[in-house]
Amino acid sequence: FTIHCSLFTISANILKMKTYRTIAGLNTVFLLVTLLAINACVFSSRLYVEDALVSMRAIRGAQMEYLSRFGRYGVLTDLAREQLIKSEMSDGENSRYTFNIQISESGYTLEAYPDSDVGSCFFMDQTGVIRASYNWQKRADRNSEAIGKQ
Repeated sequence: FTIHCSLFTISANILKMKTYRTIAGLNTVFLLVTLLAINACVFSSRLYVEDALVSMRAIRGAQMEYLSRFGRYGVLTDLAREQLIKSEMSDGENSRYTFNIQISESGYTLEAYPDSDVGSCFFMDQTGVIRASYNWQKRADRNSEAIGKQ
């Protein structure tokens, strides 16, 4: 009976060790999955920001072309109608960003802000300088910091 108890105790200890390793393994797997998910979110956020900047640069070029053709700046639907920007951008939505353009006699302003709480806000006017607010709750304006890569 003593041998049986000792074997039972040894078996119970081995079972506890296996359980511990399983729990530790699950914790490791959970940690890895969490880190991958966070990394994916950060990576996709950067992609949306880069897409927004590409769109702003495309609009900047389109405005210059539109100005040379018609002597004035155009709204997004004007630029899309002349095929100077992608037609999908004419509604002001692109890559989880909203683009808002205002036209005046002397120029234009363009704002781009994220549709969620992730990302930066951007501003550009007829000078072509893209400015950023890295706080999604504060929209960029002409007093915001100019981005490095114009």
